[in-house]
Amino acid sequence: MKQVFDLTLQAETEAESGKDVISEEQKNLSESDDNRVRGEVDAEAPGASAFLSDYYNIEHFARYPKEVLVEMSRSRDDAGPWGLIIVAKADHNGAFYSPENLAKLKNQVGGSFKMRIVEAGTVEEAQELTAKLTRAHGRAGYCMIGGHGSSVSIQFGEAPATAPTGPEQELTYKLTAQKEGEDKQADSGPRPRASLATLGETLDSNLEERAGIVLFSCSTAADPNKQADSTPAADPDTTANELPSEAQPIADQLAKVAKREVYGANDSVHGVSDFNPTTDGRSVKFNPEFKGAGTRKIAA
Repeated sequence: MKQVFDLTLQAETEAESGKDVISEEQKNLSESDDNRVRGEVDAEAPGASAFLSDYYNIEHFARYPKEVLVEMSRSRDDAGPWGLIIVAKADHNGAFYSPENLAKLKNQVGGSFKMRIVEAGTVEEAQELTAKLTRAHGRAGYCMIGGHGSSVSIQFGEAPATAPTGPEQELTYKLTAQKEGEDKQADSGPRPRASLATLGETLDSNLEERAGIVLFSCSTAADPNKQADSTPAADPDTTANELPSEAQPIADQLAKVAKREVYGANDSVHGVSDFNPTTDGRSVKFNPEFKGAGTRKIAA
């Protein structure tokens, strides 16, 4: 099945209301495609799919270019320049099943950079996988994060029905914009293990100094205080902290904490026309052209 790999991030309420939720038939087709690509990968590199599942936490094989998956299995000991792709496991409408955009990113950045893809169902899982890959391969030269999102959040996973509810659970499965001071330890208990602040700090510690971060998610650079259809075009080049903290989109907040240039969309994303990468050999910066949305570059 070929679906648009939008990493099309509809507003959070879409999932909650059931709009465009993946059907059982679509789910079965997606699983069939995953099994097909898994078999194709193993045919070229015997045992690769088991390694990719164990090392990179990959479950949804058909989301990604087969050639990249094979290369990932064969470059497990490489220490050359590489890029980190963090893809959320949660996908309520089946939007992630076409690999064209990642293939475009790989081709435009160039073959000297290995691409390493991980799937994360929680913010903490994204942090742990990032740190693990850095220990094995050195710091990443760029990062892309994809998941269903809005101006104030990116969804990584869905809590099981038996999971406890509350703020800690929300932070675990969803990367959420924070008000000033929320990242500090509260009097009532220890600092959360997973939050926008902790993920930003993880990226700061594990990315090359000049690495760029692409948020392949809808509306992450949009003003959360304005409706999408009435938001004027934003200045494409801004600096984090130009908005008051209570009004900062998640892209601005991540740029501040990760201390890296972040590229976010002003509206719903329907793919990327061009990543426009520039590299110094160890790190990559971008000027992405999102389909269906303007791009805003936020300096740290």
